[in-house]
Amino acid sequence: MVKEHMVTDMHGKPYHRMILVLTMLLGSFTTTMTVTMLLNAFPKLMSTFNVSADTVEWLTNGSMLVLGVMVPISAFLINKISTKKLYIGALVFFNAGLLISALATNFTVLLTGRLIAAVGVGVMAPLMQTTLLVIFPVNERGMAMGLNGLVVALAPAVGPTLAGWLLLQYSWRMLFWAILALGIIVFVLSLFTMRDVLPNTDTSLDVISVIESTFGFGLLLYAFTEVGTWGWTSVKFYAFIVVSLIVILMFGMRQLKLKQPMLDLRILKSGKFLLTIIIVAINYAAMIGVQTLFTLYIQTIRGESAFSAGLLLFPGAIAVAITSVISGRVFDRYGAKGMGIAGFSLLILGSLSMTQLTAQSSLIVIMLVYAVRLIGIGLVLMPITTSGMNELPTSKMGDGTSVNNTLRQIAGAVGTAILMSIVTNTATSNLPSKHVLKVAPLTYERMALSAQLKGYHLAFLVCGLFCVVGLVLVMFLSNHKQKEAA
Repeated sequence: MVKEHMVTDMHGKPYHRMILVLTMLLGSFTTTMTVTMLLNAFPKLMSTFNVSADTVEWLTNGSMLVLGVMVPISAFLINKISTKKLYIGALVFFNAGLLISALATNFTVLLTGRLIAAVGVGVMAPLMQTTLLVIFPVNERGMAMGLNGLVVALAPAVGPTLAGWLLLQYSWRMLFWAILALGIIVFVLSLFTMRDVLPNTDTSLDVISVIESTFGFGLLLYAFTEVGTWGWTSVKFYAFIVVSLIVILMFGMRQLKLKQPMLDLRILKSGKFLLTIIIVAINYAAMIGVQTLFTLYIQTIRGESAFSAGLLLFPGAIAVAITSVISGRVFDRYGAKGMGIAGFSLLILGSLSMTQLTAQSSLIVIMLVYAVRLIGIGLVLMPITTSGMNELPTSKMGDGTSVNNTLRQIAGAVGTAILMSIVTNTATSNLPSKHVLKVAPLTYERMALSAQLKGYHLAFLVCGLFCVVGLVLVMFLSNHKQKEAA
């Protein structure tokens, strides 16, 4: 068994493949937790640094912007820099950012640390996915990507739960110290277990492509993170959208003309690959958007604490972790179409069930409904991703993962913005008049809660419609077992 996992790196030196994978899985789990870990700490940080809710949200929005900018650039970095140096370099950025945030004396320093850490996360995510796809043969990629899916789905759910417990016991700084401790462990492990497993080319960085990518994707993500403040009818919002799309179009046209593009968009000519990344984007938007809304529903409608909300979501995270591992092995044997159909069916069922939740719904029912949806996520996310990546040659894995992750980031931001705006606008339009507040305060409070609940119900219904589109697209996938290429 040991010999089966012993392979050689790009220098012909033997290494243990599963030890390298375990190191990267721990690293991915550590970095992915940081995406959601501060949600519970926002009220504490607002009072500590005397900032508004809109300002403190930049700790999350800013990180998402950096991730959206770094992911396209990561394709060039993966091709240019050796695997071990790139992974360790990304960990240096990540740990340095955590240290700066932990020692922050004002909000600007705290945000700066978060953005620096996000640079490392933006490189490590596509690097891990590319590595798994390259070091495993096609008939074992489903299993490997299932392990990756375990981390992608489990870590965002563990983050708020762990953060809620730490905030009960310690100050907000412990959030960063705790993750930094894990980051240092991963750094030390990577010094001994990481290997150069990806081929490199002597390419030069096209500065114009970097500028176009940064501004194009950055402005697009910024517009959707701010649309809740600006409003969907704001001229500013549509101006940002138009400018960003023009710049992204310029970026795409330039990549198609360059002999050595920063991001090879020619891979989009593969119809099967293009179909899978659209399906995955819909799936990811359904996951991130509803995770945000469901957390708010538990706290604002059910009146539970942030820590309790994390605990209620945790069984679903365990369910999707188990599903991700199992679905990876099933994919290796039977392909992705069947699991995609089952996954989106569960997502539709879960979303429609959420439209029936009330302020008095049982906590058991809430946990079960959320778990059903996450099982659906686990059946779709990594099997469909792997199916699409198997359509590309090994030399294009870096470009494929970068395109995939970029579209996922955009879909997550757009999906969350749309669903949040539905909740806000529906609740506002159904609020009782101020006259009711004066003459019957308790009645006003009950009607206001009902108005909010209508907003959540409509948002969950719209998410269900997203999933119906995903289900239709899955029908166009082939259902054969993918065999290893020659």
